[in-house]
Amino acid sequence: MNKKQMYVFIFILISGSAFASLSKEMREEIPTLYTQTQVNQIVVNTAREVYGLINQNWSYVPAGKGHNPKVEAQNWKAQYIKQRAFSEGKECLVNIPTLVFNGKTEEFENSLENLIQQPATLECTCALTTIKIFALKNLLGEYFVNYVDYFKRQMEEREWASEEFYHELPAQFIEDDQPSNAGPGYIVYISNIPSYLHFKPNGNGRGSNLIQVTEQEYLGFSSIYKEGPQPFNAIAEQDRYLFCLESDVETEHAHHKKICTVINQTPERFYQEFLKAQGKQPVFYFDINRINEFLQTGKFVEFWGN
Repeated sequence: MNKKQMYVFIFILISGSAFASLSKEMREEIPTLYTQTQVNQIVVNTAREVYGLINQNWSYVPAGKGHNPKVEAQNWKAQYIKQRAFSEGKECLVNIPTLVFNGKTEEFENSLENLIQQPATLECTCALTTIKIFALKNLLGEYFVNYVDYFKRQMEEREWASEEFYHELPAQFIEDDQPSNAGPGYIVYISNIPSYLHFKPNGNGRGSNLIQVTEQEYLGFSSIYKEGPQPFNAIAEQDRYLFCLESDVETEHAHHKKICTVINQTPERFYQEFLKAQGKQPVFYFDINRINEFLQTGKFVEFWGN
């Protein structure tokens, strides 16, 4: 056991906020991430690497009832939970697939690596959460495992459901922002046109959870990203195809077919509506202040409920 491994985290509760304290010697050896630009670039690099493997090894869960997410990697289970989401600019409760980790804390890092190496049938929410966790792992370095252990124990003490662990783990370091401030390293949502949900309430093409990797390009979980980052117009073309796909239409089939005949003959009409649908959801980023609070002082401030 080396010197760093001999130090342990001591967790205390102060005025309702949770802190993890490190010894002075350990704090002096912790690297510092000084700028938001550095943090954003780590997120971009992580997205390029991890989405590359996800798009190679995972399949997108088919649309419609009766198709359930699944994973083959050991220590993982896929299931649906209720979670807040945005639809047409409004917050609502929806059924969202998540991953449940059933292994031991010391197995988490290896299980995470194995998850993206093995086949799975999931959707873009699970894929994005996986990117977030890998980004946090890269940001915290060797101290990631300490945070995972602490966070898991805090959930147990507060009697949180185990299903909350995966999607909440990285959320404590993430802040929201105005869509106009989005740039490389931001987590963004690009929505399909509003009428998509009318014809396909259970469809999986209502929008895309993405990482912006350049000023003009994005990465996500979809076949179009197997070739790498894609510009906005390529995502719009994908969503036009998904909107007009007839196999998952659930209501007013004839009306849907009529609309698609028009927009396939004049695609610019779809693109105009598609463009109007954007900018109604917040964007998110890993906050340098939260990262530095943990790395510089050895204290983790609880952000649950923010």
